[in-house]
Amino acid sequence: MAIPPTISRQQLRLLLQGTPGFTPPPAVATAATKGTVDLDLQLGVQLLWTAVMQKTVSYGAIHDWIALSVPGQAPHRFTGTSLGEDSEVGGDLSSTFAKVVGLAFMSEYAGACWFKVLRPLWDAVLATAQGNVEVSKVRPDDDGPDYLAAPFDPASAVQGGPFYAVEFKGKKAKVEFASETFKGWSRQAANISLRGQNAAVNLKSWVLAFNYGFERAGGSREESTLLVEDPEIAPDAPALEPDRVNGSSIIRDHLSRQCVVLGASILAPHVRLGRSLEGAKDLPPVYRIDHQRLKNRRYIGHWFSLTPQGDLIATPEAPSTQWRVIERGPRWLVVRGPEGIVEVAIHHDGPASWRGAQWLERLLWGRGAIFIGQDATMLRRCTQVATADALDGEPFQDELHFADAAGDGPYPSEVRVLRNGNVVATGATVELDESDFWLRAE
Repeated sequence: MAIPPTISRQQLRLLLQGTPGFTPPPAVATAATKGTVDLDLQLGVQLLWTAVMQKTVSYGAIHDWIALSVPGQAPHRFTGTSLGEDSEVGGDLSSTFAKVVGLAFMSEYAGACWFKVLRPLWDAVLATAQGNVEVSKVRPDDDGPDYLAAPFDPASAVQGGPFYAVEFKGKKAKVEFASETFKGWSRQAANISLRGQNAAVNLKSWVLAFNYGFERAGGSREESTLLVEDPEIAPDAPALEPDRVNGSSIIRDHLSRQCVVLGASILAPHVRLGRSLEGAKDLPPVYRIDHQRLKNRRYIGHWFSLTPQGDLIATPEAPSTQWRVIERGPRWLVVRGPEGIVEVAIHHDGPASWRGAQWLERLLWGRGAIFIGQDATMLRRCTQVATADALDGEPFQDELHFADAAGDGPYPSEVRVLRNGNVVATGATVELDESDFWLRAE
């Protein structure tokens, strides 16, 4: 069950340092200007257990955090003067807390959605969509960073951009950027080289030091603080990103996978290969969203609702139509939103499960059924354009967010359209479209 947002979201002081010419991601720069950062510990724990550990998530770390913290304190403080008398237990907690905080920060503020433990990758090869990348240490006998991360999946390189080498540290004693301790962490984070096709791959090395604050500070900070440093390695090297000529094929691959996830497997080969839907049978129903700015777009998808216990349920009925049963077995729907990633597992014989960002949780609570889907207008465009031709700006578009607190029905209407064509909307805004959508010309 999800941890209540009032508990899982914690505020820390934020200190940021970069090399000359360093331009931080906009969300990081905004938080640094404020001097504080709000982090979703639940997201950090989910990433630690699923993306990193490849295990079923356990929220024990959040309960430990709360048990050791001063209630309602913002910025955060731990109780007493330390995490406990047993230094070994305290060390384990310190390491876990640092990773949870660091992963949440990298996901929410630096846009990272892919994480890989570096230890088994040293002197090995990472397979990417652009070919193999060699991973090694600049100084083989010294320690290197903890994780490799990226704001894209290297297997598909859909978004491109730099890799992140990340070092997470937890420390009770007060630490400053100028201290020898922090300088040592910087050297450790920078002790990595990625090379692909005989050229250095663009790489940023992050140091995230979680410096604990205690209510009785004795050599520690009075408020918990996150020190963030982002020097660049190989700043003049090209970013690992898709060949622009192949951009359409990457879009098609992504959308065809979404068709399978949403139970519209019949569409997948047509979308991938630019094949006409003429004569195709059992095409999925499409839905319109009742909003002026979306009047020309249609969507495929499913409805969900959140129970009072916080469980996500696949809803048999939408406000205006029956839910269409699709093939049996688990399916994953990945929604990337403005504040993080949401993954919904669709289980047709029981409750669905989900993990993700606060923006979806806020939309779910008290709203009845919500609709999660994919832009069918994008999919149709892919079936009407040859693979050798550009998609002319389709299917990707700017993120949109509409809310109408005074809308009709028992729930306020709210719609989020994301850059990859995912849509999340309250069910009251979604209506079945009875037209011949799939075969209609643009």
